[in-house]
Amino acid sequence: MGNDELAIRFSNDVYATRSEVVKTLGTSLIDAIWTNIVKYRGQFNRYLSVRAIDNGQLSIVLTPRIADGVNAIERKLTKALLRIYKIPKGSQTLAKYEEIFYQQQLAHVAKKYRITVDEPFLHALITDSLSTVSPERTVLLNYFSALKYVKANVVDPIDDDFWANVYGLLIGQANPPEFYREHEMASPDQKALIGKTYAAAPVARIEEMMGQLKDFIVHADFSPIVKALIVFYYIMLVKPFETYSEEMALLTMKSVLAHADYDDVPLLLPLEEWLVDQNDELLRLLVEIQKTGDVTYLLAAFLPLMDKTASALLDAAVHLEKEELIMETRPEVIPSAQPLPEQKPEPLPPTGTKPLNIDERMALPGVPIALDEVDAARIEEHLMETNPSLKRGEAYFYARHCTIGKYYTISQFKKALGCAYETARTSMDHLAEQSYYRKESYKNKFIYTPIARK
Repeated sequence: MGNDELAIRFSNDVYATRSEVVKTLGTSLIDAIWTNIVKYRGQFNRYLSVRAIDNGQLSIVLTPRIADGVNAIERKLTKALLRIYKIPKGSQTLAKYEEIFYQQQLAHVAKKYRITVDEPFLHALITDSLSTVSPERTVLLNYFSALKYVKANVVDPIDDDFWANVYGLLIGQANPPEFYREHEMASPDQKALIGKTYAAAPVARIEEMMGQLKDFIVHADFSPIVKALIVFYYIMLVKPFETYSEEMALLTMKSVLAHADYDDVPLLLPLEEWLVDQNDELLRLLVEIQKTGDVTYLLAAFLPLMDKTASALLDAAVHLEKEELIMETRPEVIPSAQPLPEQKPEPLPPTGTKPLNIDERMALPGVPIALDEVDAARIEEHLMETNPSLKRGEAYFYARHCTIGKYYTISQFKKALGCAYETARTSMDHLAEQSYYRKESYKNKFIYTPIARK
C-alpha cells in the first residue's frame, strides 16, 4: 500500500495518532509515512484563535469523513427540531419524552459520582416533587437546576455572568463572589505539570485564556458541532473552576449548540455519558492533544457518541410527533347538540387582486407585496435565470426571505432547506457576497438583512 493510500486510511477512514499507526503497521519506522499523513491532513487543517497553555498553536482537521459525520449529525438535530417545534409547549406527550432524556443525563451524572438512584427518585427530581434530598444526592439536584437555567436562558450571551450563574447553581451558592479557580492543581493525582503536559492552566493564565474562549464563541466561524466540541475541549484543558469543570464544559457545550438556533433541543442530548463510560479514553485524548495541538483526536472520538444521541433524539421526535397526532385526531365529546349560528361567508376579493394585510417593502424592484407561493416561485426562477452563480437552494430561500427591514439567520436557511449547518452558512455567505444580504454580527451569531436591488 502506497504512502498516499496510508495517509487517507489513517486520516479519513480513521483519525489515528502516530503511536496507533506504529501499532497497526507493526513497525516504528514510519517517518516517511507520518510525514505524508501530516501533509495530507494539512489540506483540511484550520488553526484556532484559542491558544494552548504554553501559547502553542491549536488546530482542527476537517477531513471529508469527519465533515460528513458532522453534517449528518446536524441534519438529525435539524429534523428533530422541526418535529419538536410542531408540538405545543404545554403538551404532556412532550413533557414525557423530555423527562426520558433528562433521566438519562442524571443517571450518567449519578454513575460518575457513584450515587444509587432509581426511576421514582429521578421522576420526583425532574417534576420538582421531592420532599427531601439526601446530601450525597444534592449534586444531582444542583446539576438539574443548572441544566434548567441554561434551557431558560438560551438567548443570553455565554460570558462571565453565564458561567457565574451556572457554577453557582452547581455548587449550591447563588452569586458566588469568585468562580474562577484561585488555587493551583497541586494534589498528588493532579499536579500542575506532568511531564510535558499540564493537568490544568496555571491560575495566572485562567482569565486570559477564558477571554480567548469568549472571543472564540462570539467570532469563530465553525459549524455548531465543531465549535461546541472545541469549547468543551478548551474548558477541559484550562479547568478554570475549583470543582465541576467537566460539568461546566458540558453545559457550555450544550449552550453553544443552543445558540446555533437549535433552541433548547441540545439540552436533551445525554452527552454526560462521555464523562462516565469513556473517562480513561477522554483523559488519554486530552494528553494527546496537548502533545500535538490537534483537537481533531477529540472530535473524531466524540462524533460516534454525538451521532448516537442525535439519532435517539430524532427517533423520539418521530414517535412524539405520531403520538401527538393520535391525540389530536381523537374525537372530542360534544356536550350538547346546539345548532351552530349561521355563518355568512366573507366576500371574496375581486378577481386578479390579493388582500393586503401587511405593509412590506421587498428588496427586489417591482415585486408585489404580500407574496404568495406563486410569486415566490416566479422570483426564484427569475433569480436562477439572471444570476447563474446562484444555487437553486439559495434562490429558493431568498425568494421567500427578502423583506427589507427584516433579519434572517443561518438557522432559518437550514430549516427551510433541511440541509446541514455548514451548507446553510456557505449559502447565506454567498448570498451576502452577491449583495443580496448584508451580513452583520449580533451577540453570538450572524444575521442577514436584505439589500435593496436596483
